[in-house]
Amino acid sequence: MRLLNTFTMRLEEYFGSQIPSYSILSHCWSTDEVTFQDINQPNWRSLRGAAKIEGACAVSRGYRQQYIWIDTCCIDKSSSAELSESINSMYRWYEKASWCYVYLEDVEGENLYLSRAEPGTREPVLDEISRSRWFTRGWTLQELIAPKFIFFFNNEWQFLGDKYALKDIISRVTTIPEAILRRTEDITSCSISRKMSWAASRKTTREEDIAYCLLGIFGVNMPLLYGEGGRAFIRLQEEILKESDDQSIFAWGLMNPKADRLGSEDRESSLDIGYQGVLATHPSSFAGSADIVPYPSDPDRQPFSMTNRGLRIELPVLEQGKIPGDDNVVGLLGCHYENDFSGVIGVFLQKTANRSIFTRWIPGLAKYTTEEANQAKVRTIYIKKMRTFGYYASVQKCLIRWESVRAQGYEIIQTLNTVNWSQGTDVFEFYEPSVREGNKVEVTIVLERASTDICFAIDLRVWRLLVPEDDRASYLERSVQIVPKPDNIATEVWLRQLSEERPGSWPLLANGQEPRENYHLLNLSRGFLGRFTCEVAAVAIEEEMLNQKITVLEVYMSEITPHFSNAEELG
Repeated sequence: MRLLNTFTMRLEEYFGSQIPSYSILSHCWSTDEVTFQDINQPNWRSLRGAAKIEGACAVSRGYRQQYIWIDTCCIDKSSSAELSESINSMYRWYEKASWCYVYLEDVEGENLYLSRAEPGTREPVLDEISRSRWFTRGWTLQELIAPKFIFFFNNEWQFLGDKYALKDIISRVTTIPEAILRRTEDITSCSISRKMSWAASRKTTREEDIAYCLLGIFGVNMPLLYGEGGRAFIRLQEEILKESDDQSIFAWGLMNPKADRLGSEDRESSLDIGYQGVLATHPSSFAGSADIVPYPSDPDRQPFSMTNRGLRIELPVLEQGKIPGDDNVVGLLGCHYENDFSGVIGVFLQKTANRSIFTRWIPGLAKYTTEEANQAKVRTIYIKKMRTFGYYASVQKCLIRWESVRAQGYEIIQTLNTVNWSQGTDVFEFYEPSVREGNKVEVTIVLERASTDICFAIDLRVWRLLVPEDDRASYLERSVQIVPKPDNIATEVWLRQLSEERPGSWPLLANGQEPRENYHLLNLSRGFLGRFTCEVAAVAIEEEMLNQKITVLEVYMSEITPHFSNAEELG
């Protein structure tokens, strides 16, 4: 641990039991901070950010502290290993500090500090303190909770008050209970959802830091991987799951804590309605979950764990009839609203093709009474870990068999609504429709005969159908339509229409002819001696290959014996 000597203004390094008593600084970063590289230069005091460091050192000397730790200059951030070690140790460093000085750079110097404020002047000072940017940053959350003694200063290093004197305003701004601020209640007694709610409205410059700044609060460690984006918050929750059986970690998505039932007019969610993973993607998902606490863990209940199928958990499950939708169920969590023992918290789940695997399909929560909970059946299920964006569950492969068409000189010139097209292997990928009833996907393949303007399109439509009575929760239904390019439309114009128009308007593009399966395409090519007629048919089926089920689109073309007249021979 590097410490800045407040008398010599030089960095010194200590390890383990050799670390002396020290103060620590909490502040919001600006663009002109003095870094580790800067402070090792002889002229560092001429830098704009030096005044903050000198002010912190002066205060520390006033409290008879020879050493102070300041994150801007005591960490060599050019070393990823040192940065990772420091961030994983930071909560402990703040916790072990003798004093913590909070520098509120946006609280003006003309304000009177609270210990000497005249009657009537205290409230304006408190109001300005509460509006400080310091209360909105992610990193300052642990810097508020971890230290035992915290002193607040304005931008001229005038004393404003300590954490205990300001506990009421701090609690109101941060939603952290006063008992935690007074340290009469340990942070480990708070539920996971409550601690997450404290960070719900906080911001960090880098996306990953909203996870890294919470490591100490949850008592976990993990490597830093800048560049992983929101995946960092998922990893944080995975690490928490290894250490805790508190199921309130799954109680996220409720924006209005007063709403207790699905369909309540009071409940408004700012999250997208759609398929979710079992883990939240940001602390903001816990904004309405501060009052959710776990029941004591059941010693007979199997521990939950994250697997490659998703979260494996033993839950009471309310089956069909309790909620709308044949494929929807509610998983009852082992938690409840604080001081309300009349019911439990439930999350909305929907079955996938594998009946033991579920996905969250509404981001909210619901309260179920004890009587309703008694009707649930305890099951071991899997809940998908990652959120599925939009209405699509996964990517499915489709193999095209079209040898007879290729033999006639046709090529695939365009695909619409495909994820990826691999012409060398005749395989394309499309988003598989979700288990939401009535949802479908449409993929279009356009074929053209070489050196001609003869084109036709194949429209593959895939539906997800629900089969609640069957062993399967749902299955895919496939259909194919074939549409020829009208003779009076140029190929470029027709392709643009296909990409811009909805498939439902295709009959208009085909001169009023209804697209259908096994469409007979007449007069597709003209030979030297006459007019040839070809018949095209297509069908989509499901086949199992190498232990996986894929869609196979089979396209057939057969040449019919030509019929021509003398006029056609001469023409």
